[in-house]
Amino acid sequence: MSFVKPVDGIQFEPTRQGFLYALSRRESSSNLSLSDFDPKNIHPQKVHSQGTRGYIGYFQFGEAALYDAGYFTVPFKKGTTAFEKAIYNNDWVGTWTGKNGVNSKADFLNGRKHQLDAINFFIQRH
Repeated sequence: MSFVKPVDGIQFEPTRQGFLYALSRRESSSNLSLSDFDPKNIHPQKVHSQGTRGYIGYFQFGEAALYDAGYFTVPFKKGTTAFEKAIYNNDWVGTWTGKNGVNSKADFLNGRKHQLDAINFFIQRH
């Protein structure tokens, strides 16, 4: 018996991959069971959240999450008010660290590889 419920009409396997696919479906309406080049995934892999929140990609990452994962940094010293304001602003004014070959927001949003690497980092960490 599985306790995994469909997400927006799609049933996912009760595995880690199924969890990630369901999470991306919930966050960006993507369907990672399909290719990144499928029309249903072209926009979601690059999507910014509604309004002014500025979250990006299949899993709707913010600057703080990608800072914690080692992909992004802001131009202020950690522990300062400016740092706190900047890291939660999601305006993407800062620099990419080059981790796993990600040197820009475009690199990060180019398909699922880097986005899956980042979300797997969080799963391992937690």
